[in-house]
Amino acid sequence: MGSIQWLDKENGQPGPNLELFVSNDPTASSFIDGGKHLLINKTTVLRISDLAVFHFDTYRENIDYSAANLVAFYPDQDAIVFLGNKYEGDKFIYALMVFNYKNNEAYAVPFDQTATRMQNEHDINSTWINTFFEWQTTNDANYVLVKKELPEPPFWQGRFSDKDSFYNLVPAKEEMRHVLADFVCKSLAVDQSAIQPHEAGDNIYLDIPYSNMQFSVGYWENLKNVHFTKSFDQTASEESLAIIKKIGNDFNEELKKGKYQEFFTTY
Repeated sequence: MGSIQWLDKENGQPGPNLELFVSNDPTASSFIDGGKHLLINKTTVLRISDLAVFHFDTYRENIDYSAANLVAFYPDQDAIVFLGNKYEGDKFIYALMVFNYKNNEAYAVPFDQTATRMQNEHDINSTWINTFFEWQTTNDANYVLVKKELPEPPFWQGRFSDKDSFYNLVPAKEEMRHVLADFVCKSLAVDQSAIQPHEAGDNIYLDIPYSNMQFSVGYWENLKNVHFTKSFDQTASEESLAIIKKIGNDFNEELKKGKYQEFFTTY
């Protein structure tokens, strides 16, 4: 039916997007609070202090990106920032799209997915923005969003997914599968001779038995994804999830030291 989202609920930055729907539940709450500026249907800003309404259009002929998620609110509270994307060749290209909802001006700040270590759209938060972008002030005291010139990008890190049942290294080379499998064997004190390769479709998995469990290190070429998880024919348990979490965190500690970075690739 629609959506609403506070622009400034979390330390002056956007809160979660809330979907609106019709409900027959008389006990359902329709009360929201926490901010001073409310985004409605991604096209209207309501300023709570005086109930002023500002309409803006995210479609611009001079900006060839499509606006997706809201990701930031300007320090002067005059503009909002969306993640923008477009499909070019065989992959998505990204930019931050800035809309001044008061004067309806807009511009885009393209960025490179590999250089900014954006593994997926959920990576874009205040920490990510402050790492790779900055707010600069112009001579007329307006803010402009620009990319930072970093001498070197941060080291790659692995990420957990599927309720921490997968530890993923993306974008990774196929060789990373053997690096991670070796790390798992050393962590679990399992001899490498116990590794059992098996094929599933176009993918080759390295199965690693441990105690009464079996884990797997796989590589999905189309996603450039090397991952560590339980074997697919086994049910997850608290013990297996704890092992995946510990090994993933331990491998991330090694990545933070700059190790194994040569086994990552580009998007």
